[in-house]
Amino acid sequence: MVRMLRAMYLSKPTVNGEIIAVYQPSHVGKQKSVSTFGYVDQGLGGLKLWVLDKALDAKIPNPACALDFSMEPCYHYPPRHDCKGNSIEDLAFLFPYTRKCADYSSGVKLVNDHQ
Repeated sequence: MVRMLRAMYLSKPTVNGEIIAVYQPSHVGKQKSVSTFGYVDQGLGGLKLWVLDKALDAKIPNPACALDFSMEPCYHYPPRHDCKGNSIEDLAFLFPYTRKCADYSSGVKLVNDHQ
């Protein structure tokens, strides 16, 4: 995938002449599972990340991505039980400074307000 993106940007220059660089954060050459690389690099830069919407039935949504509500990374697999072993249905509802992640429905992330 990275090779295809790199080749595409090398063969077709941008409208404004901007330089596009494509990086693969893993030596494996492809992503095998959910990655937090995008969350971490944007958060360290003090920026909110862009969330890419899933294509449904091979149709790309318009817009294809949106700015997230927080620069905090998504905790994809939060605990599902409390200290006594009781099941937690909605972790984001129980704690005032957490919300569900925009891109991972079972995940939670920190926020500045608790609306």
